[in-house]
Amino acid sequence: MRYILLTVVFLAWLGVTTAVQAEEDACARADSYFSKGAFSKGLSILNKVYAGKDLSTEQRAEIMKKFAQFYEGPVGNYDKALFFYRKIVALDLPQDHPLKSNARQGVTRIMAHAKEFSREVTFLKRMRLQVTNPEEIEERITDLQALIHRRPDSPSIASAYYYLGSNLLSLERYGEAERAFRKALELRPAMDFSQPVSRKRRIAYRNWLRTNAARTAWGIMGLILPATALVFFLSKPWRWLGIPHLGGAAALALLWWLVFYVASKWAAHHIPEPSLEFAQPSFVTSLPGSPGSEVLGKLYLYGLVGLLGVFLFAVGTARFRLRWTAMMLNGTIAALLFGSLMVAFYLRYCDGNGVYQRGKGKLSILTGAVFMERPDIGPDVLINPRAYPGLYLKDIDDPVMRQWIKAKYEEIASLNSEGEDGQR
Repeated sequence: MRYILLTVVFLAWLGVTTAVQAEEDACARADSYFSKGAFSKGLSILNKVYAGKDLSTEQRAEIMKKFAQFYEGPVGNYDKALFFYRKIVALDLPQDHPLKSNARQGVTRIMAHAKEFSREVTFLKRMRLQVTNPEEIEERITDLQALIHRRPDSPSIASAYYYLGSNLLSLERYGEAERAFRKALELRPAMDFSQPVSRKRRIAYRNWLRTNAARTAWGIMGLILPATALVFFLSKPWRWLGIPHLGGAAALALLWWLVFYVASKWAAHHIPEPSLEFAQPSFVTSLPGSPGSEVLGKLYLYGLVGLLGVFLFAVGTARFRLRWTAMMLNGTIAALLFGSLMVAFYLRYCDGNGVYQRGKGKLSILTGAVFMERPDIGPDVLINPRAYPGLYLKDIDDPVMRQWIKAKYEEIASLNSEGEDGQR
């Protein structure tokens, strides 16, 4: 009987020791993740341990302390930190217990900050209300900048930077907005747990890139235009330019149309299989003239403008005595012009209007494709199959529907090939 009792006592001691050790290990691992900036992993560990049923009151208080420190420090959410500090104070622990004393100090500290910076806190709470009037937004930006300059020691200064970035983003001042969001994250690295700082920063940065890319592209083309006009007229082409040269320009335009059409037709049958989810049924094609391929016409015109621009510049440099200089100038202008046109085309017609999917192999970027979804294909898939040479049925879950569409598609295609009216 004595041995049984000793065994029970030993197992109980082992269980308590293991629970304490697990709690200590969890806190240490959470601190390690927090120090590395992996806040989600650290918080997940604390949440998992906190949800356990075998924790003692003191262990639970220790986890709450970690929560309070996390929200007070890296996050900057004083309301949530105050919530955990007060929960520790309300626990059934001795009044002189270190955890309880630390929690009371936390409550006192946060309340003192709230009193000292009450005007700033009240002002920032008003910033939560959405406004759309540009004049009001400008006024907010001025007030927030004044607050940041006047009270840089405020515990809520990171929130001021966040609201400053949000208002700058509303006015499409993307560079300034990105810098404000970055400053907020420098002050409160885990601020995303209270405000979507990182998401807005990414939006600001992407739009800043798009805006500057568009400005650069159009700026380069704006410089190339007068440069082309200058060298063209300095070469006095009306003295020596004849019908053969104009015929060469026409042949170049015709060659571009031929290359473009053949390349588009080849690409229509070599599109990478989409791993994206589209509405059912869907078709995948880039054949000129098919529904959804209207953007190809725009691409053709952009390319034609580039070819004619390079041709005119080459005409202007045709009389240069230094042939290598002329060739280098022509190559540089061609690269700048086509690169700028490509950027302008992508930003206007592709960016935000489709989804880019990388290809396979080492040249995955070059072999990728931009998929643009047409929401209005309707019954045309069935009544005009020639317009949908890339009909894609694999994403239809219902095998009966898939087989029915395939059968109808082949039947109408057969009628069209025999010369009958496929539109009936």
